[in-house]
Amino acid sequence: MFDAVLRQSRVVGAQTLDDFFDFAKAFGLLTPPSGNRIVVASLAGGEGVIATDTCEQNGFSMARPNGRTFGKLKPFFPPWEIPLNPFDIGVCTQFHPTDEVYSVFLESMVGDENVDCLIVGLPPFFPSLGTDKALRPFLLGKEKGKPVVVWPHAMTDSLHAVVEELELNGVPVYPSVTRAIRALSVVYKYKMIQERAA
Repeated sequence: MFDAVLRQSRVVGAQTLDDFFDFAKAFGLLTPPSGNRIVVASLAGGEGVIATDTCEQNGFSMARPNGRTFGKLKPFFPPWEIPLNPFDIGVCTQFHPTDEVYSVFLESMVGDENVDCLIVGLPPFFPSLGTDKALRPFLLGKEKGKPVVVWPHAMTDSLHAVVEELELNGVPVYPSVTRAIRALSVVYKYKMIQERAA
C-alpha cells in the first residue's frame, strides 16, 4: 500500500540508508538518460555478467553499439575479438595504455546513437585526471545528455584523487557496480514516472 501511495505521488522510495544517499547523489549530479539502453565497461568477464544481470533487473536493456563504434574500439582489443557490451575494458588495458583505452571507449560510446547511458569500472591504479585531456572523456556524457556512472574495482590510495576529481565535475562514483546501476536506474525511472503523469 505504501509503495502504491509513493507511485501515485510520483515519489521514488529508498529501501535502505545506502539507497537514500546513493539516490540523492544520482539526482544531484545526473541528467536522466533519454532511454534505457546501457553500456557496461567492466574489468573482468565475470563482473560484466553480474553487471548485465543487474542492469536487466533494474529496467535497462543492453545497448547494441553501431559499426562505427566497433571500428574505433577494435584497435584496442586484445589479440582476440571481444563483445562491445559488456565491454571487457580490463583485458584491453593489459595490451594498450589505460588512459587511451578509456578515452576512446568513452568518446565512441557517448557518440553512439544506440547508447543512452554508461556504467564504467575503474582499475585500482588509474592515471591521474589532473589534466583537461584526461578528464574530458568522462565529461562528454554530461554534455550530450548521456549519463556516465563510475565504480572502482578496488579502492586504493591512488584512486582517491581520481574519485574526487570525477565527483567535483559531476560524475558520480559508487562503491560497487550494483549500487551504481541501482542509482542510475532510479533517475531513469523517475523520469518515466514524470512523463507518464504529464
